[in-house]
Amino acid sequence: MEYIYILPIAFFTLLEVVAIILVATEEILYEPEEKIKKIAFILLVPIIGAVIELRKLDKFARYTKDADGNDVMCYAFWDYYTTSHSSGESGGADGGYDGGGGE
Repeated sequence: MEYIYILPIAFFTLLEVVAIILVATEEILYEPEEKIKKIAFILLVPIIGAVIELRKLDKFARYTKDADGNDVMCYAFWDYYTTSHSSGESGGADGGYDGGGGE
């Protein structure tokens, strides 16, 4: 029981390492310059930085299964960057923004 303090240290170290690996391997969300800044943020603000970056990655990029049962990364930008969630509907008369600038 005298070495119980090792468990939280191991957990936080594992959290930091996982966050750094996930940020470093992300190709679509972050450019190389941003990756360096994100990794520095994770290292300088140890626990909070890792949690913030992991939540951002979880918000936009998730693994889903395809028809063959393989894990595929799915990016959910549409849900967070549009005001209308009716992407499957067609036509401009349903009250949505049609992008026209007419009078």
